[in-house]
Amino acid sequence: MPSTPNDRSRPFRLVAEILLCSCMLIAVASAAAHLFLWNISPSVPRGLYLLRRESTLGVGSLVSFSPPAAAAQIIEARRYLPRGAGLLKRIVASPGDQVCIDEHTYRVNGARIGDVLTVDSAGRSLRPFRVCGPVPLGEAFVATSARLSFDSRYFGPVPLSSLVQAVPVWTY
Repeated sequence: MPSTPNDRSRPFRLVAEILLCSCMLIAVASAAAHLFLWNISPSVPRGLYLLRRESTLGVGSLVSFSPPAAAAQIIEARRYLPRGAGLLKRIVASPGDQVCIDEHTYRVNGARIGDVLTVDSAGRSLRPFRVCGPVPLGEAFVATSARLSFDSRYFGPVPLSSLVQAVPVWTY
């Protein structure tokens, strides 16, 4: 039986449909990467977090952000996290709060946030971000309760504009 033009176009149509579906999957995966964060660090519970850009942030908010440049270099060199990974921390101080970080303790408005370590878990030296004064406008200090958390006690305040609320979806 002779083939019809429809029969000859089927393989091309199938390839076009596969390409279209592949492009759609790539677009969805790319969008999801900006909506969700998979946390592998033990500083906060590991798992999946929803990122909410249009939310009000304040002290206590769990946030995701890209580390400041100097911190990113340390994170990459010491392999604390994979390259380009976002950090998850809580806002512990906002503009006007008094932050004091010395070689032993991290305090906000007189309350102890945590210890300041001089070495990381591999014995490499850590230098605290020494400060004692009010948080500048447009910035926040971040931390977690984890003893080995690499946070503002080592790299200082972060711009509030760089912070995105992180909401736990599934953690373990």
